[in-house]
Amino acid sequence: MSALTDISDKVFAAFNAHDPDTLYTLYAPDVVVTSGMGTERGRDAVRLTWEGLFKGFPDVRISPTNQIEGKDAVVVQYMLSGTNTGPLFGGRQMPPTGKSINVRGVSILTIAGGKVASETIFTDQMGMMTQLGLMQPPGGGPPPS
Repeated sequence: MSALTDISDKVFAAFNAHDPDTLYTLYAPDVVVTSGMGTERGRDAVRLTWEGLFKGFPDVRISPTNQIEGKDAVVVQYMLSGTNTGPLFGGRQMPPTGKSINVRGVSILTIAGGKVASETIFTDQMGMMTQLGLMQPPGGGPPPS
C-alpha cells in the first residue's frame, strides 16, 4: 500500500466511523471539496458538511468498490448507503424521509504534504433524490414508496 492509498483508506474508515475529528486531521486547512452540493473551502466548512450528513443519515456508509492511484491522487469508486432519519441538507433542512439510499459515487482525492488538498465528489444525485422520494424517477411515474 502506498502513502496515497493509505491516506485515502484512512479517510473512508474515519467517514464510516462518523469521526469528524479524525477526518479533520486528514484534510489540509485550505482544502477545497467540490460536490453536487457545491464547493466547500477550508476544513472547518467541510467538517460542517460531514456533521450534517451524519445527522441526516446516522447509518451512512461508503463501501469502496475500486481504487486507482495516480501520481498525486487517488480515485475511489464506491457505493453510498444509509437511511435518512435526520434533517437533510444543513441550512436548507428538510424533514427526514425515513427512506434508504444506495447510490454509486466516485471521489477524486488529491494529496499533498500527507493531507487531502482537494476532493471532487461525484454522487448519483438523481438516484439519491428518487430513492428518498423527493423526485420522480426518470421516465415519469411516482417516486418509489
